[in-house]
Amino acid sequence: MRKYILIYGYGRWKIIKANSGGVLVDKSDVVMKVFSNAFIRTIIELLTTEKNELKKFLINLIDEGPDDPYILSKKDDWGQLIKQRAPAWGKRLQLIYRICLLIEKYKSEKKRNKEIRKKIDELQQNCNIEIKEESIVIDKKKIESSGKNENENNYEDIDRLKNEINKTYGNIINIIFI
Repeated sequence: MRKYILIYGYGRWKIIKANSGGVLVDKSDVVMKVFSNAFIRTIIELLTTEKNELKKFLINLIDEGPDDPYILSKKDDWGQLIKQRAPAWGKRLQLIYRICLLIEKYKSEKKRNKEIRKKIDELQQNCNIEIKEESIVIDKKKIESSGKNENENNYEDIDRLKNEINKTYGNIINIIFI
């Protein structure tokens, strides 16, 4: 169980079951959660006082209610190296959690930006704009003087939508460094 938590992260029960080689397929999500919580609590107990930030993160990671099952585990239940490896394992769980969070954020932003890109394409077709390698080139020769105000509004909309896309990717980058 410890091996799969350290590989796939906390709370990813379906992935752990699928990749456990049949060892954990028959275990319920509740059982896996209880053992994972016990493992993380053991790591928290073994962390030194300098690792307060990591301790707080791991405490918040545990998803446990007052009525949920609880296991009191010993250090020896998790192998001989747990005392030495606890800080590294705690950091690994933190890293996996953040990577999963980043991937989910990226997927949702990509889906949202797909809709924005469709709007940009529609606006570009309306005002004769060509895109060349992420930069907008306006073909002013094709713009008719009678539709100039409408085209200018479309340009502003396109710029606003592109800035919105860039802002969301900037937010994703900021998550990495948090």
